[in-house]
Amino acid sequence: MGCGEGHPNDTRVRVLPGLFECGATVWAQIPTLVGPGRVVPMMTPVGVCTERYYDPSAEPIATCGCGKLASAVCGQCGQYRCADCVGLSGGWCRGCTGAGAQHARSAALARERQIGVKLTTIDPIERLLQVAMWLDGITGDEVYPLVSRLCPYLDFRKPMTFRDPAAEVRPYSQETVPWDSAIVGRWVAADAARRNLPPGTQVITLGRPSTSLSGWWLFRGSNNRNASGQAADAFVAQSGAVVHAENPITDRGDILTKRLVPTGLNLRALSQLGRILDLRLPG
Repeated sequence: MGCGEGHPNDTRVRVLPGLFECGATVWAQIPTLVGPGRVVPMMTPVGVCTERYYDPSAEPIATCGCGKLASAVCGQCGQYRCADCVGLSGGWCRGCTGAGAQHARSAALARERQIGVKLTTIDPIERLLQVAMWLDGITGDEVYPLVSRLCPYLDFRKPMTFRDPAAEVRPYSQETVPWDSAIVGRWVAADAARRNLPPGTQVITLGRPSTSLSGWWLFRGSNNRNASGQAADAFVAQSGAVVHAENPITDRGDILTKRLVPTGLNLRALSQLGRILDLRLPG
């Protein structure tokens, strides 16, 4: 299943699970001067398709809480939302734009501060993943100070601003994080091997020769931004490598890409890894 113009799927970009954006070049016949007084129509690239469409044959489509197909991610709560439930202010959904939602967010922050007293995990990486799980879905200036308080061994000497992975950030930039993503990746791989945890995704690089990596796909888990200004997806391989797939496409459950590049992990990725490893929150 592809776009309405019938363009091939190898140029599409995955926006959400089951939602894709066509990246095929659009051609048109343009009158072109080819000689003295001679004009002929020639096929000329005039842009990119950019049509968005759902493809249930590739993977299950993300759905909104109301039951409709999702078309975006709320910039506040990070949940999949349909076009009717996404507000116009800052990309937040209707549930996050009300005063009641803001009060609930303040209460949640207060709760996170109290929970920090119960956090006694000694292993620094496991503790970091647990903190990320607690803070998942919370955004704003309070996030990194909370991480710093709960994980005082992290390096916060550089000025850092937490950027919600689902929020659009322009110009594109890389988010600076206070943890070493390479160390986190190796720790996760070792813990997954100890637990005999099977990989959830296979990433195949196209080319000669092609390569295949098994591991865990992290939605909006990279500290790099994609063309839409949102955090790109990240991938932690069974070897512990932390990479990003350029222009990934889904084929029968596998992820196909032309190139894998090293990347970092954002806070949402750490939360996803904690849940993949089935870490428990104390208290």
